[in-house]
Amino acid sequence: MNPASLGSLLGLIVYLLQIQLPTILSDSLYTIANLNTPLAMILLGSYVAQSKLMDVFTHPRAYWTTFLSLILSPLISIFVLWLLPLDNYLVFFVLAIASSAPIAVNTALFSQLYGGDYEYGARLVVLSTLLSIISMPMVLQIAEFAFSMN
Repeated sequence: MNPASLGSLLGLIVYLLQIQLPTILSDSLYTIANLNTPLAMILLGSYVAQSKLMDVFTHPRAYWTTFLSLILSPLISIFVLWLLPLDNYLVFFVLAIASSAPIAVNTALFSQLYGGDYEYGARLVVLSTLLSIISMPMVLQIAEFAFSMN
């Protein structure tokens, strides 16, 4: 039982019971939710600023991790989705996009939180984001082919 679990449970209860929150509370929560991405990018930018930018491209292990995340994992996910009886094109592609997304900023956050190499985590996020410009269209073409074969 931690604050994140309790908040998730409370949100699930509010959603399932369709409880209408007061406007001031729902607007406040909506504003906080809109800060999610900008705060993550600010934090990632501070991590990257503390390291050398060329280090992003000089670690072979980072390329292997990025390959696993951007190519192999999405291909396995698409294969598993292909095996399922999904008739909805939109559901199939939402899941394919989610599986081919770059490494999340949480990689760097958890690395710092638990005493790991957060600069390496930040470099992974940057490298995977840059390489996803190439990998994501390729993976989605494969997903489109797989869906058409279904």
